[in-house]
Amino acid sequence: MDSETNGVDSNHKQLLQFYRSRVKCHCTQNEKTKVLPCGHALCQNCVETLIKDRSRKCPSCAKKFDQADVRPLYLQGSVDES
Repeated sequence: MDSETNGVDSNHKQLLQFYRSRVKCHCTQNEKTKVLPCGHALCQNCVETLIKDRSRKCPSCAKKFDQADVRPLYLQGSVDES
C-alpha cells in the first residue's frame, strides 16, 4: 500500500500519536512507561522513587504493589514518526 510508512498507515500513525500525547506520568515530566497491577501507568523514575522510598502504593488509587508487579507499557508503531 502507498499509504503505509514502516508498516503503520497514516490513520494508525495519527491514532498512535494521539495516545502517546495523552500518556504522561502524574509528574508531567515523562511519558508513562510502566504499568502497575491496578492498571495505572507511571514513568520509570516515579516507579523507582516509590520503590526506593518504600512507598509502594499507586499515587492514583493507593493500591499496594511490589517491584515484581510492575510491567512495561508498549505503544507500538514507527519509531521515527515526524
